[in-house]
Amino acid sequence: MLRHTGEKAFQCTMCNKSFSQKKLLKQHNVIHTGEKNYQCTECGRTFSHNSILRQHMSTHTGEKRHRCTVCNRTFRQRGTLKRHMVTHTGEKNHQCTECGKTFADSSHIKRHMYIHTGEKKYKCNVCFKAFSRRDNFNQHLLKHKSKESVRSQNVLDLQITNFLEGTIPVYVYREEIDQVSH
Repeated sequence: MLRHTGEKAFQCTMCNKSFSQKKLLKQHNVIHTGEKNYQCTECGRTFSHNSILRQHMSTHTGEKRHRCTVCNRTFRQRGTLKRHMVTHTGEKNHQCTECGKTFADSSHIKRHMYIHTGEKKYKCNVCFKAFSRRDNFNQHLLKHKSKESVRSQNVLDLQITNFLEGTIPVYVYREEIDQVSH
């Protein structure tokens, strides 16, 4: 029985990754083939694995099967619950190689690294100030929206879209609208 010996006799011919079971190799192969044989009956999206489809279905049903044993908060995904548990344990396993600061979540260290790289990909269309983090950028844009000086620059509207969609806020200028309508 290969499962208990740790031997991985089944190897992917595309990337040489090895597996202890043939069915695991077969599941892995969809990464290379792009097959998506599992379709959502609600929205039509397709998925490479049935487990991913089941996970997706909770977005339609709202079902949250994973409960925190400390605070009883519920989550749709086990991974989200696992990340949440760190809030109770205080565990910080992700350490910055530059300054040694530690973080509970890997996404937080990625965000932190912009401090060291200096990358600022969010730029304000009004004052041209740049930001490395989207949340700081959006806070900045809200300040402009409330200032009369911005209104005098013909800014018609500021739309801040949902952070989860990952879209960048957009200014719509009155001149652009006038040009389109004439």
